Amino acid sequence: MPICCTENGSRAVSRTAADFTSKGKLCVEWPRHIQNLDLMTTTLNHEDLLKDITLQAERLALLAEIPAKGEPCARDVEVRKILGRSSELVRGAAALGRDQNIVTLNIVLRTLVENLIVMLWIEVSEENAERQSKAAQDEIKKLLRVNLAAGEMKATNEATGEDSTAEVLASGLLTGPASKNLDQAAREAGVSSLYNVVYRPLSLTVHAHGLDMDDEEDGSPLEAALEAVASFGGVLEHAGRNWLTNRQRTENKTLRELLGFVVR
Repeated sequence: MPICCTENGSRAVSRTAADFTSKGKLCVEWPRHIQNLDLMTTTLNHEDLLKDITLQAERLALLAEIPAKGEPCARDVEVRKILGRSSELVRGAAALGRDQNIVTLNIVLRTLVENLIVMLWIEVSEENAERQSKAAQDEIKKLLRVNLAAGEMKATNEATGEDSTAEVLASGLLTGPASKNLDQAAREAGVSSLYNVVYRPLSLTVHAHGLDMDDEEDGSPLEAALEAVASFGGVLEHAGRNWLTNRQRTENKTLRELLGFVVR
């Protein structure tokens, strides 16, 4: 069943990010081969869809533990981390679906899309994987540096009790590389369309810019969001397995085919 929208003022059918594009008309159709790959289906009722998503969360968790082909590498470690986090996100999405919490469900969906972009970027090189492994530590350094400089925090010499904020800031202990912008990561991974067509619209809800939609429109926003979770969870499963078992990256063309994106 295609989901279509236009940017010329016509009403959109669904609130999901896949319904919007920066130019022309975007038609999204979930083709048969997606069902064959167990990524998603549009024929399931609400309860069956929730069960399917719950099973998908279990598959992602199991996938994070399977042996990788060839010699282990930093990319394996970071891909497994993302698969594990994505499993929890998908499991949480099922709970939100049962509670009919559409706003939070779309926020979880956005995080799944971000996980997919980051995974594909990690798979590009060992250097990217190493950088990702230090990303949290670098962000903590930045947090401390910014707050110390702003006077929101204070560094104290443990032995003397004296204020050593200036000394810590001047030492360079809290310096590190700038965090990787997700837009840049998407470009480097060759999946800019994933960022621009899907991630950007989903950011509206996160930044408190929700869209008012006509409740009488055809289609259920809740079901559409759950189907999108199933779809992106399935693509994360595919991309993770493709790397761990085949040592292959999933390219943008394949992603678009798996997601059923047809831009006209």
